[in-house]
Amino acid sequence: MKVTTAFNNTQVIGATYYFTISLPQNAGEPMKNVTINQHQGVDRINFRLNKSIAVGTRSRRGDKIQIGEVTRDKKARTVSITFDPPVSPGKTITIGLKPKQNPFTGGIYLFGVTAFPVGAKPHGQFMGFGRLYFYSNDGDSFLL
Repeated sequence: MKVTTAFNNTQVIGATYYFTISLPQNAGEPMKNVTINQHQGVDRINFRLNKSIAVGTRSRRGDKIQIGEVTRDKKARTVSITFDPPVSPGKTITIGLKPKQNPFTGGIYLFGVTAFPVGAKPHGQFMGFGRLYFYSNDGDSFLL
């Protein structure tokens, strides 16, 4: 699992955060949805849910992957993306989330990604943590 952004300065408008997930060939079931949870970071990042995308990878986009629904739980700092149709095992996908703007406060922002298969009572598979580093526009670096 990999997380990147082209704009890592604080307060930037127009960034996209890319979450790339490789589904194992032996996953057994297609992936129905993904949750992305902000675990760390001073500021709460708010996303423009209607601007969410899903493609192959940033460099090899391929066909667009259909998104059925994107929701958020503000209290839990979680965004949920549902795929329609579900994504087959063995595929690599990249989810693009557009924040309203990058955080005001520089530092490390940590996101946990969990994938859920098709099924009535699916058990999520934690795919890992991704880190984004944001640097203050005033030239000051942050402490690790």
